[in-house]
Amino acid sequence: MRDLLNTSNKAFWEERIKKEVVARTTWNIRYGHKYLKDGSKTRNQSLQAPRGSVLKAGPVPPTGSPVRKKAQAEWPEASRVQGSGVRQTRQGVQYTAAQGRPEDLEMKPPNPATLKLLFQGISHEGQGRILYLKERHQLIPEKKYKYPMVSSWNYGWHVGDVMKNYRTPTHARIYPITKSFYIKSSIFPIPRRSDDIM
Repeated sequence: MRDLLNTSNKAFWEERIKKEVVARTTWNIRYGHKYLKDGSKTRNQSLQAPRGSVLKAGPVPPTGSPVRKKAQAEWPEASRVQGSGVRQTRQGVQYTAAQGRPEDLEMKPPNPATLKLLFQGISHEGQGRILYLKERHQLIPEKKYKYPMVSSWNYGWHVGDVMKNYRTPTHARIYPITKSFYIKSSIFPIPRRSDDIM
């Protein structure tokens, strides 16, 4: 019980709570305007809004009405038409991450070769689902997701393209720690010729 309320534990919890508050406020600043706040509506407004909107809307038109037929003609997806028309309507609508679509936060679908691994063999033998999950695990998060899911992914997101052309500077020192700090021979400092700093 003494260990629960010592100074270091108290400092740890204070720092943890401050980090939590900072994380919540930064999220609220970045994304809070996209979501409706429950506190902005009063209780009476929230209770009256659905009833009023239902009464004003009127009855639902029957299936064969001209309104429904017009909607089906405008949207080929509703009439179960297969082909290029459906693909064009789906591709025509573009959403961004700022609009907050949940589909943008999901993992990208695997390529067909990786998907075939799922149905080949038995997991107990190291094939099938296990092999599929290993293949998916080897992908970097940039190839699996459209946007960073965790704040730790922000550091280094899409840096790989920039780092391809990175070369070490010509006049920089190489391995400063390993040549000056670590002892090559053993734990005990027995000086040897290979330990000299050049």
